[in-house]
Amino acid sequence: MPQGLQIWDEVGNLILDGTTRIARIYQTFASGTANGSVNVPELGDGGEPFVFVEDNSADLPLAQVYCYPNVNIVGTTVSWQFVDFEYPTSSGNVPRRSVNIQVGTF
Repeated sequence: MPQGLQIWDEVGNLILDGTTRIARIYQTFASGTANGSVNVPELGDGGEPFVFVEDNSADLPLAQVYCYPNVNIVGTTVSWQFVDFEYPTSSGNVPRRSVNIQVGTF
């Protein structure tokens, strides 16, 4: 029989034990609309790093095109970069959109 922490739901299904990978979120921050980077020292904890990106506003009009950042992790540095592009039917760049970036390991 395994030893350590084990948790079951109300009908007896094992939902968590010592072999379950659990995510830890270390920082959440807004990207703004400029390229940038943030040092997250906790990413050096030996876990597998991840990012979760979500739009940080509920005011998005339908059928509007936005430019979202590409996010990368190298070591303990999280960086993001916008790749600007023009509207296909007019001149001018698509507006950049700030996002929330959550960083952690599992």
